[in-house]
Amino acid sequence: MVAIVEQRVSQLLRWPVSNIDSLTVTHYKQGGQRLATLIVYLNEVEAGGATVFPKLGLQLRPKRGAAAYFLSHEPDGRINPSNLYAGAPVEAGEKWIATFWLREGDHRRHLMRVDVNADCRPRVSITGVFHVD
Repeated sequence: MVAIVEQRVSQLLRWPVSNIDSLTVTHYKQGGQRLATLIVYLNEVEAGGATVFPKLGLQLRPKRGAAAYFLSHEPDGRINPSNLYAGAPVEAGEKWIATFWLREGDHRRHLMRVDVNADCRPRVSITGVFHVD
């Protein structure tokens, strides 16, 4: 099913499937707003690949084992525009990160399995998603 969706997106946008990230499905419900983000850097990048906060004039260079934690909302619930961020292009090497989105309330639980493929890159497959109501 995912391959069919990727093919349709590719045709619609005229973008090669090989250049499209894996499908990510996110479920939102009342009381499940994303409040903060934790990015864990899994490797060092030869060049580029910083996490950039343009309004703060801040660039975080990936360092294996380091993490970046930031709030996307103010305590009163307003969006914090200062913490808008982007990943700068990787100029040499590769960038591997794990991203955790922290939400208000009990949102959902994942059962995940992490394998490593032949060239030692992590491969994650979701074996089940359970919504907690």
